[in-house]
Amino acid sequence: MNNFKIREIENGENFDPSIFCENVPFTQASFYGDWQKNLGRIVKRFLVSSDKEIVAYFQIIKYPLLLGKSYFYIPYGPITKDFSADFFTYIRQELKKIAKTENVVFVRLDFTPPIPNDILSKFFTKAPFYTYHSAYFQPRMEWFLGLEKLENEILMEMWKCTKKPVTQYD
Repeated sequence: MNNFKIREIENGENFDPSIFCENVPFTQASFYGDWQKNLGRIVKRFLVSSDKEIVAYFQIIKYPLLLGKSYFYIPYGPITKDFSADFFTYIRQELKKIAKTENVVFVRLDFTPPIPNDILSKFFTKAPFYTYHSAYFQPRMEWFLGLEKLENEILMEMWKCTKKPVTQYD
């Protein structure tokens, strides 16, 4: 078994999952966690190392539920480069410990890069299908529209069926 260690990243310390994963989702960026803190949510950031090499980063956001309960969400995370059974076993154990200290009822996560369900189902319980239509559902892909071009140029690059005239509102 690998020698994994988890450590909470302190305020002011560098949190940069992009060092080993290209195209890190913005929901695992420092600014997103800071924004969540400004909304009054508890945000915790962690790194996981194996033999002194960082193998995963993630930030957890605590969301309220009814009856004074809450849950943790790791949006598009953990960001990892270790896909071993030992890693998944370790991260599951550690997330349980962290959840217990914060008195949360479950932890929701969706690894980046995406891990096939047949692998994850050995270590984690899949959320019921009806939860995928909740207000906190994160789509797996984000699309960005660069606004450097003129409006007409942007419209000309769209598919024909998506072009609609822009209406001015007074």
